Amino acid sequence: MVNKKAFGNLGIVLAAILILGGAYLLLERQPTEDIIVEETVIPFENIKEEVPDIWYEEEEQLLITSAEEYEEIFGEEIDIDFNENVVVAVFFGEQPTGGYNIEITEVTETDDNVIIYVLETYPGDCPVIQVITAPYDVVLIECTEKTPEFVFEQTFLEC
Repeated sequence: MVNKKAFGNLGIVLAAILILGGAYLLLERQPTEDIIVEETVIPFENIKEEVPDIWYEEEEQLLITSAEEYEEIFGEEIDIDFNENVVVAVFFGEQPTGGYNIEITEVTETDDNVIIYVLETYPGDCPVIQVITAPYDVVLIECTEKTPEFVFEQTFLEC
């Protein structure tokens, strides 16, 4: 004997599932707003040749905002107006051979951040000098109160 009441309840449950499933699919297909963060390129000047050689054993990224801070890090004074400029320094740390390099390739800013793009180069399979190195790069940008964000890309030296 078939229970008509049970089939009626089952029909209601199935209808509810179909309605809710359809609503879910419709909601999933609604276009979403992509958050687009606009970046403005900031000009920078490479000043690595103007700073003394320095040895950092560990990887480090610095925004140097005062003459005192610069002198503490590099051990000597530099003729920079820190009311107008900031020194950005990136250190690759101590590396076991030659063939490693680090370079600031671009600086941009958003509403909240200054973004420093850094390229790290590894020696790969190339023959390199067998000496411990500590690569670094130093650039000068206009003063900013924005939060620094370092974005790293890695590449390998091509022989």
